[in-house]
Amino acid sequence: MTDRADLEAWRQALFSDVPERPSGPRHQITLADVEEYSRRWQENCKREPEFDADVVTDPDGRPLAVGPAMHVFEFNSLAISAADADRLGIEAGQYPGVTIVRPHSERNDA
Repeated sequence: MTDRADLEAWRQALFSDVPERPSGPRHQITLADVEEYSRRWQENCKREPEFDADVVTDPDGRPLAVGPAMHVFEFNSLAISAADADRLGIEAGQYPGVTIVRPHSERNDA
């Protein structure tokens, strides 16, 4: 069986060249980002999801089966944290396509 000290030494050697991660968020969302996403969401939300599929036919041209299908397009909502929404001064429903996500500890829906 392997000693825990050996595992720790192996882990230290494996990750010895990885730099420290800077503190804080890697990217802070801006109000311009939210507005641009909301504008694009409004333009694209009316589009129906598209699927690209092959139809297999018999020698007479009648459909026999549908081949592999690929989902081509879907436009989702943007979820931002309550802290970012407060920092940017955004309220729920202010920007279409933008959802404010609150921590469970702040929710009051039983």
